[in-house]
Amino acid sequence: MTPSDTPTPIPLRGAGQRNTDIGLRVMRQLIALYLLMAVPLAAAQMTDNELSRREAFDAWLYEPFADQNLQTVQDIRSLGPPIREVQHEYVSPHATPDLEMREFVFDGLTVYAIIEQAVTSRVWLSQIQIARSSWPLKNGLSVGQPLSVLARLPVQPEPGALKVCGVNHCLVAEENEGRIRSLSLNFYFD
Repeated sequence: MTPSDTPTPIPLRGAGQRNTDIGLRVMRQLIALYLLMAVPLAAAQMTDNELSRREAFDAWLYEPFADQNLQTVQDIRSLGPPIREVQHEYVSPHATPDLEMREFVFDGLTVYAIIEQAVTSRVWLSQIQIARSSWPLKNGLSVGQPLSVLARLPVQPEPGALKVCGVNHCLVAEENEGRIRSLSLNFYFD
């Protein structure tokens, strides 16, 4: 046998080394699983008082205009004559009734609603975009006001953002020179 014919030895790992590698992998997976579960749970912990304020904020946000309860297509149209009304298909894998998304465009206001195509024609608001001061919210908040008015809300804006969220719904303000340029009310429903 010549030196070139000599096989190169393959380093073998002992059973102890293999178990250590498996143990490290399992430990890493457990730590990752813990972090995935613990961080959201810690963030979701809130006092009863905070939860009550956020729920009240959601209720207020979902009925944004004084004397207007937007539960039907007719209610939305009663805001004024729409400039444009556009129907979009809405597909939800878990919804039994047929649904459609409808966009109602008014002067300085756009309402997006998901509408049940049944006898009741129930409406769920998806989003309301406000671009003019002629559409004040029922608490007096409106486009054109200084950003400091956001401090009046029962829930404070997220740090470094102009976003205020309840349990399910959020209000997002856009800023221009220290004033509210537009408001977006975003709603979640299931």
